[in-house]
Parts: sequence; structure tokens; C-alpha cells
Amino acid sequence: YGRIDPTFFMFLTYPLFFGLILGDMAYGLAVIGLAVFIKRRFPIDKTMVNVAGFLSIIGFATLIFGYIYGEFAGFEFLPHGHCDIEGVIGVSQCEAAHGHYHWEHAHAPWWVAWMTNLYPNGGEFYAVWEGPVGIVLAYPFHRVSSNLENLILITIYMGVLHVMLGLILGFRDIYKSHGFIDALFEKGSWMTVLVGGFIFSYAFLVESASDMMIPGAAITAVGVVMVMVLLAHYEKMGVIGIPLGVLESLGMLPKVVSYVRLFAVGVVGVKIAATGNEMIYEGMAHTLSDISHATAIELALVPIMFIGWLLVQLFALVLGVFSPNIHTVRLHFVEWMMQFYEGSGLPFKAFGFEPKRVEVE
Repeated sequence: YGRIDPTFFMFLTYPLFFGLILGDMAYGLAVIGLAVFIKRRFPIDKTMVNVAGFLSIIGFATLIFGYIYGEFAGFEFLPHGHCDIEGVIGVSQCEAAHGHYHWEHAHAPWWVAWMTNLYPNGGEFYAVWEGPVGIVLAYPFHRVSSNLENLILITIYMGVLHVMLGLILGFRDIYKSHGFIDALFEKGSWMTVLVGGFIFSYAFLVESASDMMIPGAAITAVGVVMVMVLLAHYEKMGVIGIPLGVLESLGMLPKVVSYVRLFAVGVVGVKIAATGNEMIYEGMAHTLSDISHATAIELALVPIMFIGWLLVQLFALVLGVFSPNIHTVRLHFVEWMMQFYEGSGLPFKAFGFEPKRVEVE
């Protein structure tokens, strides 16, 4: 019906959000393995083949972000850089101070630590890009230990961009069907509120950008007035649309902040796995490393601890498959698609048919 199909954009952003949340190489490989199993087990079932394709895509995204984070089964195995001089910011500044920068290897078992060979210089490599509006991208990106605040900020900015993309799509659809004026008030009003609110918030939080606070407030005010006109005139609410315009405009804030779940859900998941590693695996490894001095009770607990550790990992994996999907679906179907998508008309049905039976040799 002349509207943009959202599935293409979801093909790009859904794996991005899922991988950003789960971001563990072990769980990525497990999801890919599950996809391969389903595809081989149900080779002619179209639904299951689609499920396998979906799992392979999000599993590959999880594997990539796990490589960026340097995480495997909850172990953060990459070495961390430290500076002996307090107050020094940046690797280059610390290295210039006569070798006060050193690397500290992570506490990861040997069967995980070997993965540092997959990185430049054995993992002793750290690059930082400081972009506009406070964006900091690092490689490797230690999301829990050192780059957590950067990840929070990045997820908020992703929310702004994702919601803006939905509004742009909605603007295009309305412009094609009803003209520029309708599109300006129905979607342009929300775009103005979003842009003005972002400028005002950034200027309020960052002292160096405080001069932009008044322009941001002015842009936001224009957007609020446009929302009032939208509700009063186009939505046929009359006078009641004026106070509702202010309340509805404030609703843009939780839509953007909702994207913070991209960091929060992932951190909770990795901490569950890391807690199992610290409380169970490390105790088991300590017993086995000094097995000659271990008591009979300690040796008897080793298989129990191993099973317990596997159960924690399985729980983290199951949670990591379902929970990120739930939150990613919400961000797309609620926060994003409501900006442009209207489920009107009749469902599309292609010509032809699907055979109920097939002949095989």
C-alpha cells in the first residue's frame, strides 16, 4: 500500500541490538550450533528452516560482539592495561612517562586464555576513538570492567537514532499519501521535539556545550506547539489537545531511555555467568591445581561443582537466548514501529501455493 517494509531495517538493527546485549563468544557459538542442528533435523520444514536462519544471524552477531568485548562463557579473558601514575589519561601519555604503563593478564582458565592469540599483539592492544558528543569507542571494548559508562551513553544515542529513523520513515509514508503539511505536523512535530530535547539535554549535562541550552529549549518549544496543533486539529481533540500536547511530548523521553536496556540486560547476563565462574569454577580449579593436598571431601565435591558450573552456564545461555530477544522485539515493535507502522489493509498473500506433499527418492 505504498508504505516502506520495515523488515529490511530490522534485518540490520535486530542482530545489532541482540549481539550488543548478549555479546559472548561461547554463547554465540552455541546459538550457531543450535541453528545448524535445527536445519539438519528439519531440512524441509519451512518454518524451522527460517528459525535456523534467524538463530544463525543473531548467533553470528553475538560472536562478533563477544570478540569485541573479549568475553567467553562469562570470562573476560583479554589483558587489561594499567597506568602507575594517577590522573594520566590515555595510553600514549602513560607510555611517554618512561614505561609506567603495564599489562595485567585476566584471571581466565587456560582453555579460554589462549584466545588472546586471536587478537593483535596477544591482546595487549588498545585503541580508543573519541567521537562527537562524548562518544568513546574502544577496541577491545571491556563493557563491564572499564567501558560501562561509554556503553550506557552509546545505547542512549542508539535510541535517539533508532526512534528518529522510525519518524523519518513515517514522514516519508505520510508525505507520499497525504502531502507535506500533514507529514510536517504528524511526524515532523515529534522529530522537532526529539532533536530539540537532545540538544537541550546534552547542553544541560555538558558544561562546554551550555551555550546550546537555549536554542535546544527553543526548538523543543516549537516541537511542543506543533504537537498541540497535531492533537487539537489533526487528531480532532479540540482544546483538550493543548495540555495533552505537553504530556505527550514528555513521552518522548522514556522512549529513548528505554534503549538503556541494551546495556543493562547484557550486563546482568554476563554477571550471572561471571558469578558462576567465580563461586564455582575457581573453587573447582583451585582444588584440582593442588590435588595432592586436597581432602577426600574436596575431591568428592569436584564433579558436583563441575555439574553446578555447567548448570549455571546453561541457565545463562537459555536466559541469553530468550531475554535479549524479548527486549529487542520490544524496542522494534513498540518504541520503533509505533513511530511509523500502521497495521491497516489486508495481509499480503503471494500468488501460487505451498505443496502439502513432496516426492523424494
